[in-house]
Parts: sequence; structure tokens; C-alpha cells
Amino acid sequence: MKIMPELSETQLASSLQYLRCPACLKNFPGNDDNAGELAIGQGNALRLECGTCSASYPVVNGVIDFLPGYEEASSPGLAQWFMENPTVVNFYEKYFRPAFTRMGSPIRYDEEIKWLKSVLPGEPVRCITDLACGTGKYSRLLHRHLGPDLVFAVDISMPMLQKAETMAAAEGATNILHVRADAAALPLKNQSINGINCFGALHLFPETGRTIAEIGRIAAENAFFTCLTARKLPIWRPVQVPFSKLFSFHFFDEEWMEARLARSGFRDFQKTVNRMVLMFACIKV
Repeated sequence: MKIMPELSETQLASSLQYLRCPACLKNFPGNDDNAGELAIGQGNALRLECGTCSASYPVVNGVIDFLPGYEEASSPGLAQWFMENPTVVNFYEKYFRPAFTRMGSPIRYDEEIKWLKSVLPGEPVRCITDLACGTGKYSRLLHRHLGPDLVFAVDISMPMLQKAETMAAAEGATNILHVRADAAALPLKNQSINGINCFGALHLFPETGRTIAEIGRIAAENAFFTCLTARKLPIWRPVQVPFSKLFSFHFFDEEWMEARLARSGFRDFQKTVNRMVLMFACIKV
């Protein structure tokens, strides 16, 4: 049986200054009137427990699970089922993700990475969230490139997160913390994150507006938001519309995206497009 890497109590404690309970929205812990208390379980029972509402969040194979019982309580769509298939998880980073992107654009991984590095800050930042991290390719890249104190690698797929945890541990990246959470209800404090990245997933979230609002909520002043997502093309409407309905998949208009980001406090919208791929960067003000 393969032994999965485990999150230590020290690593878990290092994340507390950024976390809040998604059930009652109390900070975890802090020095303000809304702060919840903290209980950390020991050994195999390592967990977070909210002292305000008693919600309990276990650590499962190194992943902090803010959605315990998610599988029993929901009916994942076709796209989510695909992302949790063991074969897809094992080959996602090397084969499935680049192949899927190239269905709508000739863009390659090295081109994505070159663009991303060109818009990232030129100095280290304190805390980054890689939203819908998958197997953690960009979580690890951001960790290496910006040297943050902490990276929250967030996804809703436990199989993806466990693969990402294993790969980060193999690199010795102990300050990447893997978190299962809902992108529309993130377990992070207001204005606590200095950079947010979401490469290849915004089009999969069922509530895009709510997710962008959450990104704006957690972003600190001058935080960057970088994203690769799907672009709406009128010429491809006969294909994009049925594809959207079948897979709950969104294609975005750049003007709509810029306006929606502005509502959440982001400015300096920089974009690059390549057929059905839209990459953009912006700053929280």
C-alpha cells in the first residue's frame, strides 16, 4: 500500500492566520471579535475544529478537507466525474490538460508559463492561492518562482489534491498546503492573500460571478490575479453552446470579464488571447 505524505501539526498551525470557518465565517483564530477558537487533533486524528460553531475539518492524506462528506451530499457533473477519474488524475498534468487546451488553441505549456512569469510580480509575495490547482503544476511553479511563505493549493477533487500533495512532497515544497474547498465559499480570511492564480478551471465553476467575488474578497491590496480560461468566439457558437450545456462549461467574453473583475475591486486588466484561450492578469485595488 502506498503511504501518502502527512501534514504536520506545525504546517497546519502555519496556515491559521489565513483561515476562516466556511460554515460560520468566523476567523480561525485571530484577535478580532469574530475570531473562532482552534482545536488541533493529534496523530491520525489531525483536524481543525471551529470553536464557534463546532464544525470539524479533518486532514485526509495530507489534505485539509473543508468539504467532509461532499461526495455523499452532492451529485458531481460529468466534468467533475472526469476530474476525479484515477486514470485522468494520473495522466492529467502531462497529457489530458495540454490536450484539452489544444482542442481550442495551439498554445503550449511553455507558452502559458512564459506569459505567466511575464505578468507576475518581480519580488516575493507572502501568501498565494492556486485555485482549482489540479495536480499542482502551477502551485509548484508559483512556489519556485515567487518564494512565498505559503501557497494554498485549492481544489474540489480529493484525488487531484492527493496527487498534488505527493508531487509537492517529492519536491520538498513543505509550504504548499493542499485544501479541498468550494471555490465559491473559500475558507480564507478577508483580504489575506497576496496573489491568486487560476489556470484552466474558471470555466468549470458553476457560479462564476460568485467565485470572482470570492477571489476579490480574499485578495489583499495590490494582490495579483492571474487566469487562463475559455474564450467566447462567435464563429464557434454552434459548437460552444451545446458543449456548455453538456459539460456545464462556460466561455467568456473579455469585456464581460473585465467588467465583472472591476466590480470585485480589480483593475489594470491585461489580456492575451489565442483562439478559444483567454489569459489575463489584474491587480486588486
